[in-house]
Amino acid sequence: MNSPPPSAPSSGDLFNDMGDYFSRTAIMLAYLTENLLKGPHLEQAMLKAHERSRTDSGMSDLSEVARIDVDIARHHKIRDLSLEFSRKVQSTWRPQTAMMSSTPGVHATTSISPFCDAKLSSVSSKSMSVSSDGDSRALKARKLLPDGHAQLQLDIGHRSDESDDSDDELFPEIDMEALRQRGKGNYSCPKTYQCKKGGVDKEGKLVIFDRNSSFAQHCNKHRKPWRCDIPGCPNPPKKRKFARRDGLERHKATVKHFVVT
Repeated sequence: MNSPPPSAPSSGDLFNDMGDYFSRTAIMLAYLTENLLKGPHLEQAMLKAHERSRTDSGMSDLSEVARIDVDIARHHKIRDLSLEFSRKVQSTWRPQTAMMSSTPGVHATTSISPFCDAKLSSVSSKSMSVSSDGDSRALKARKLLPDGHAQLQLDIGHRSDESDDSDDELFPEIDMEALRQRGKGNYSCPKTYQCKKGGVDKEGKLVIFDRNSSFAQHCNKHRKPWRCDIPGCPNPPKKRKFARRDGLERHKATVKHFVVT
């Protein structure tokens, strides 16, 4: 006796299943990026980069460390984009349901700097001792990223601190001390194709900076580390920051500052 063939799902079930699948895929992407950034493999890779720098150049060449900084900043940006994408998918498909309301552990605490917080016997978060050929010297370990912890919420009604919309959102995480060392590397602007300050050439291709000094100068165009601290500065707060020290000095010499009484 032949059994009847299974009935095809109704169109309503099909579209509902597709929407649920899209939503779960977006959530899984958010979890994947967030958890990969917490993995011990990052701590090991950072430690090995420092060890190679110590062995090969006595910590005088930190181009690889600086390159890791750039990559980590990009990874954090990708994480935030995946969280934002997941939120938008959820709000589109199930606007009445809070994102991941049925999933336990929706709040995760992640370290901004896994390397600095790693409990390693050979490296502390503040200093590193280097010994070679009887010549012992203490060198400060350069921080890859800021210390401390940040609450990362997978319910991204609130985005993480390092992903605000300011122009220098990625650059505070780059080790500028490492870039002060003379050396070569292979860098591109963390803002990638959104860079409007020399990180993209006229043909729309990413500019590759092959020297630490040139990449540091480019980063400063975004960071603008020199700030006018004279009371009564007429410039708005964002215009008080300068990419070059001589630009700040010229501003102080030519712009009239009001006397604060």
